[in-house]
Amino acid sequence: MTFSFSRVLNWLINLTGKYSLTISPAKSEDEAVRRLSALTWSPDIVEILGKEVKHGWMHTAKWVQVKLDAKEELQTDCDEFSLYALALLEGVSHISQPRLMTLRWIDTDGKTAGHNTCLFSYFDSRTGYLKFGTLCNWGLKKGYRNPKEAVMYFINAKKGDFLAFTISTSALKILRHVKA
Repeated sequence: MTFSFSRVLNWLINLTGKYSLTISPAKSEDEAVRRLSALTWSPDIVEILGKEVKHGWMHTAKWVQVKLDAKEELQTDCDEFSLYALALLEGVSHISQPRLMTLRWIDTDGKTAGHNTCLFSYFDSRTGYLKFGTLCNWGLKKGYRNPKEAVMYFINAKKGDFLAFTISTSALKILRHVKA
């Protein structure tokens, strides 16, 4: 039988009873934005043998909640912001299907770049149409007609050329993949 590091960590946290592994969902978008503002963006960099190295670890929303409960310093970038936003928005009544959206583009230097955001849909009572929004370290944005329009907002802001995007569950199961 094999154990992943996260399963062992969850077991230890539950054993101590000091921290909750449940995230109480937000009751409104405003509450989700307020709770997300407790996070501070920082790059995915760790020090290994005296050198700063970029890493690609994606911590879970539960990891973020444990760190917040413990009042410990967090190293959060768009990955953690987006997964935590997804967990918070799952409780907002007029929002449906919050998902993790990962997008990739070619930046102005010719390098591949990317971003994660929480994508959600909602019914716009003013227009009578289904709309889309995003919530991440860039803030809350609403009013997109479709996911591709949301993708292009981020890519245009970075002056990049679109490569692809995926929409995934909080467990990182890919539901949709779109290439340029």
